[in-house]
Amino acid sequence: MIFRLTIAVLLTFLYSCSTDEPEETVKKEEVSDEQKNEQWSKKSDEWQKQKKLIDQKLSSHNQAFVEATRPEFQVDMEKFKAIQQNAVKGDPDYQYSLGMCYKYGYGVKADYNKALYWFKKAADQGHKQAERVYLFMVRRK
Repeated sequence: MIFRLTIAVLLTFLYSCSTDEPEETVKKEEVSDEQKNEQWSKKSDEWQKQKKLIDQKLSSHNQAFVEATRPEFQVDMEKFKAIQQNAVKGDPDYQYSLGMCYKYGYGVKADYNKALYWFKKAADQGHKQAERVYLFMVRRK
């Protein structure tokens, strides 16, 4: 019986000694502001490189289509007229872009019916995104 009791005491002692120190006593390595700024600038550089690669891949596509799908899409009257001219000629990417212009009011006053018209024209020519947007707009109407 004494043997079991001493083993239990020894095991308890060994277990309590083998556990890690409490988190409060562990010293964390402090990172200076300069190191933090350096880390963020590296990440920013990586993101810029990735954005450039994506832009290069997309540059082979129709530029108006690429711009229309970006959230910061800005259209002045010149761009709008160029998009409109190419859409009238029958280019489905430009028709989709024109639909986006009318849907969100880029370069022109927003017009739901005109947006539907241009999305439908692009969808009829096999433009998948235009088809999805058109069906979404029709269901919500």
